[in-house]
Amino acid sequence: MEAQGEVEALLDDLSARGWLSDVRFAELTARAKASRFGPLKLAHYLKSRGIADEAIVAGVQAAGADGRAQVAVVWRTRFKAAPNDEREKLKHVRFLQGRGFPLDEIFRFLKELETSNEPA
Repeated sequence: MEAQGEVEALLDDLSARGWLSDVRFAELTARAKASRFGPLKLAHYLKSRGIADEAIVAGVQAAGADGRAQVAVVWRTRFKAAPNDEREKLKHVRFLQGRGFPLDEIFRFLKELETSNEPA
């Protein structure tokens, strides 16, 4: 039991010195996974690791993984051109939803993609 107290004291000391930071962990994780996942999936992953909500928000924002440009980056990994019909559009929506992007961001991106009439 004494060893557990020592571990907790050590962790508290590391946190106080800034050597152990949930925000920094969230930021580094978000940066590493941002090319494959959206902010919702990143937040879920970090929450499953026991990171506090405030640290998740700060880390994802600091990593720049919550922007609209991220949708285009992830979309390009799978698709090369705008969807031609509703069925194909649904495939794009499902893919981006599965990668952790909110629906409003997905629809905004697809609308911009359709109006530009060229690959993003």
